[in-house]
Amino acid sequence: MGQKVSSLSFRSRTFPYYKNIWQFSKDLTYKHNLNLSLYIKTLVQELIDNLDILGIRIKFYNKFYIKLNIILPKSLSTSSTSSLYLNPLSLKYLNTLLNLKSVRQLKEFNKISKYKVSINFCVLKEPLLNPEILNYFITSQLKKGEPIRKILKQLSQFILGSREVSSIGGLKLLISGRIGGIQRARKESLLIGNVPLQTLNYQIKYSSSSIKTSYGTLGIKLWLFTY
Repeated sequence: MGQKVSSLSFRSRTFPYYKNIWQFSKDLTYKHNLNLSLYIKTLVQELIDNLDILGIRIKFYNKFYIKLNIILPKSLSTSSTSSLYLNPLSLKYLNTLLNLKSVRQLKEFNKISKYKVSINFCVLKEPLLNPEILNYFITSQLKKGEPIRKILKQLSQFILGSREVSSIGGLKLLISGRIGGIQRARKESLLIGNVPLQTLNYQIKYSSSSIKTSYGTLGIKLWLFTY
């Protein structure tokens, strides 16, 4: 695909994959929506830093109502690999959520502002069909100091041993940076199946992130081809 265009917007006309949905009106302009979205994201940044959150979707239904969908990962585990475990319904998790400063700030924002923010927590039923949870798995393992090749092997076992494997046409992963602390930056890649990036006829989801290590910043790009 090269560096010509954003991978998210490249197929947005055929396969829309929007993170924010705004309903325009005479009172809400693009500039106003953008500033309000950025402000709300700064409030919930503590949620992302302290809890296992995959993504945030902001929807403006009308000029005074905002719906905030926070996506949580489902439990991922296999007998031969490391497991990702998250129970968003546990009492400990809910107590942690209510005590966060960002949640209290959102409550105060609802009291003093004319905009009412509604927070919904969504747990993915088919986590492996979402590139963000795969990206989350990679970054969480890198933070633990796991070797890159071991992480790629575990990810392959997750994909090939899952029940969603029949809905996955292919996966492409690219990790770049000073991997393993070497002086020169290099790249590690993983390709499972077929990922046709040069056509618009297929639904290919994209996710990117970066992680800071003691040797520098690692960039992660992931393409997921689903039927």
